[in-house]
Amino acid sequence: MTENNVFSQVSEHPTLEGNVHSGEFEGREASTITECQEVTTEVVPMGDWINSLFGTPEREAEEETLDDTEKEQGWEPFPIDCLPPVLYNYCLTVAKSTNTDPAFTAASVLPITASAIGAHIVAQMKDDWKVPAIIWALTVANSGSGKTPAWGMAVKPLVQAQRHLNKQYDEETKGIPAKSKPGRPFVHISNTTPAALFEILGDNPFGICASYNEAVAWLEKCSGDMLSLFNEIFDGGYLQVNRKTGKKLIVVDHSHCSVAGGIQPGVLGSILQKNPQLLTSGFCTRMN
Repeated sequence: MTENNVFSQVSEHPTLEGNVHSGEFEGREASTITECQEVTTEVVPMGDWINSLFGTPEREAEEETLDDTEKEQGWEPFPIDCLPPVLYNYCLTVAKSTNTDPAFTAASVLPITASAIGAHIVAQMKDDWKVPAIIWALTVANSGSGKTPAWGMAVKPLVQAQRHLNKQYDEETKGIPAKSKPGRPFVHISNTTPAALFEILGDNPFGICASYNEAVAWLEKCSGDMLSLFNEIFDGGYLQVNRKTGKKLIVVDHSHCSVAGGIQPGVLGSILQKNPQLLTSGFCTRMN
């Protein structure tokens, strides 16, 4: 590998079976964003699935520029040009439709795309350092800013995919006793309790996306032992959760979960004051 590689290499997940690409791409190097996109396109046929989620606009949207006031205040536009074309066009199209900043949509599209990549591949930064495609991103904006419409447009395709999976699962497991049914497949969850989330992760090791229109409830649950567990989830590693009821022991080999959502700045400030561990534990540094 070259010393200055931005993306040292793309490799198969070391233990999961059923990876979506063949071994011929193992160790493929990428030193720039463009090369990384090319490698990902070759390695991950999921690109077709992502395209089917977000579609391709008939025309390319025009990127908006900052006005003089925004420049004076030191605002910088979201680097939307770094996104693959289908996501770039989708974010700008939604921004024009909802009259919002493209960053609002991009903040949700990135975790969704990360969950589509899932645990199938990891970025190997060094020989002993592999980073999974897990992104936690919250849009922090005031009420009435348009963050909810932009979030809704971003997660809508994933919600539709989940509905399709639910229908398929219900048809295939009809007549099977509840205790004998396999775990339900998930690509998207919302408003899920921590206990249910751990069970879902155990049944879906390749990755899911959790989305919250208002992330208040999720952040309020992240305290004590739950805070430590969520920090481990971000690393995509092994989890072992002991419960008093239901499944007493839940084992999650690969806790791969990206998060998309929104919250108001005043509400976020209040939560951080009540639970400063969100800052001191490194939880907030995991957010984008």
